[in-house]
Amino acid sequence: MDSGQHELNRFFEQAAALMRLEYERIHANASKDPGTAGDEGEENWREFLAGWLPPAYHVVTKGQLINTDGELSPQVDVLVLDPTYPPHLRHVKKYLADLVVAAFECKLTLRKPDITKTVDNAKKIRQLFKPRKGNLYKEVYSPIVYGLLAHTQELASDTQRSAFKIAQTLYECDEQIIEHPREVLDFVCVSDLITISRATQGYLHFNDGLFFDISRHPYVEAMDVGQGSCTRIMYKIRNHSLRCSPDCCDDLREKIRHWCG
Repeated sequence: MDSGQHELNRFFEQAAALMRLEYERIHANASKDPGTAGDEGEENWREFLAGWLPPAYHVVTKGQLINTDGELSPQVDVLVLDPTYPPHLRHVKKYLADLVVAAFECKLTLRKPDITKTVDNAKKIRQLFKPRKGNLYKEVYSPIVYGLLAHTQELASDTQRSAFKIAQTLYECDEQIIEHPREVLDFVCVSDLITISRATQGYLHFNDGLFFDISRHPYVEAMDVGQGSCTRIMYKIRNHSLRCSPDCCDDLREKIRHWCG
């Protein structure tokens, strides 16, 4: 069967086409009101995540993470809450860090400084969590997924060059900012182009039959190119939340049960 005609591919194409149309609509008036344009872009991603994730995951916009010591993260554009997150607290903009599954920085148009800022924020957010022990996965990966989402990009005009520039910028930022693998940004997703996600193996693996001549960048394991690229983040969120053992949140959940009676 032609993979291009597979029903699942059509779902991916529809999702990508909708993001592209929304970008064109928002971009047309962005110069008049950039603040509202940014808010609309974040809402696009909120709706996208809510539409593809299981309904138990509540998706919200704009807030900070707060840990059990009262420390706050930088502001985050979109957050995915754990299914056990207390409904009474969902609209309080200081979100309980141990019950946030994923958080994202959102940009209409991705530029190099956006990657640098997001990598720096990734480090700050990961430092809200105490280092975990028990197995390699817990030590190397943070209990929260943190990524950068964009509708499009201005790093280069073609797929190969823009993919290289994104990967190269990630590598440079890791060298300058990151002190431990658990602090690394999980992925960069450009909805009309590509998703680049992290790895600990220190190499790139390319999906969809597309291979590029790019040197080995640490922490980047996969590139998904084309219409289905933005849907890859659903699998990252779900797989990561399943692999993060619930025992890391048991103490906080017990406190919440006590607070809520």
